[in-house]
Amino acid sequence: MRHQKVKRQNQLEHLLNQYEVMSQKNTVCFHEEAVFVEMIDFLESDGQWHKATALVEAAITQHPFSADLYLRKAELLLNRNMVEECLVTIAQAEIFAPDNVNLNLLRAELTAAKGQFIEAFAILDHLKNKANLTELSEIFLTEALIYEDLRDKNAMFKSLRRCLVANPENTEGYQKMMLLVEKGRFHRESIELHNRLLDKNAFNHFAWLNLGMALRGVGKNFDAVEAYEFAFAINENCLMAYIEAGETLLELGEVERAKLVYEIAIFNTKENAELLLQLGYCHHLLGNHKAAIEFFERVVEFDKYNAEAHFHIGESAKALQHWQKSINAYKKA
Repeated sequence: MRHQKVKRQNQLEHLLNQYEVMSQKNTVCFHEEAVFVEMIDFLESDGQWHKATALVEAAITQHPFSADLYLRKAELLLNRNMVEECLVTIAQAEIFAPDNVNLNLLRAELTAAKGQFIEAFAILDHLKNKANLTELSEIFLTEALIYEDLRDKNAMFKSLRRCLVANPENTEGYQKMMLLVEKGRFHRESIELHNRLLDKNAFNHFAWLNLGMALRGVGKNFDAVEAYEFAFAINENCLMAYIEAGETLLELGEVERAKLVYEIAIFNTKENAELLLQLGYCHHLLGNHKAAIEFFERVVEFDKYNAEAHFHIGESAKALQHWQKSINAYKKA
């Protein structure tokens, strides 16, 4: 899978180079809309905003009735904080795609960004009348984002709840709900919501992750750990579930279990400083000070200015009575 991804990236780079050469020669280079979108996404992910915008302009020239391309152009302009140009682009697209939900959602966001909240909500309310469930989920998500700007947490929660009920696969909806729960809000309401979602689909790792965070918020830590374990059992790449499970187990004094969780996380996901630091800390608590130092030193390889890693090296070295190593580590910390 990874090989295929790298191969596709190389193909896109070749297509982009070929496109630039032909553009310099004023030669038209025709591509299908989907290929253009891939190249635009590639440039955007690489932070090449100006090139991505120029490419989407060229794509629109070849596919002048593609609402998706106009939408991509509008999003690129918005990322460059070109709000008025973004609105012009949306207006151009709405001439031939007046009922395009995504265009209208972006218009609502921009309208709210200009402080015209009543008008923004009016756009969303109009969209709700004809929307299918997937579209309705995105409408409620946009509504929640506007309430977030207005700092109305109660209304934001209600919109996010409707977003997830309409489409239990809405990833951004779960992420926004997670942020609300992390801030110490709506724990019990979140438990009720995510249990309801899991009754419909027990293999939704986002729902298990959010349920775990809500359970932890009301002090049900053992139940929270079980929810996190379901999350990373369903999706072995769910890094947040490993981290939350490990932290909760450490709070419970279950150091061996926490160590096992971090080991599984490192095996299943990409090794990173946070996981190595926590794994080293587990070894330190278990008295495995030599192993702990090895993990903390691997953290320093990622980030030589990580004060916490240097401090823990000092602590573990002190426990081994390696006094000079301990002093040096404390000084670095």
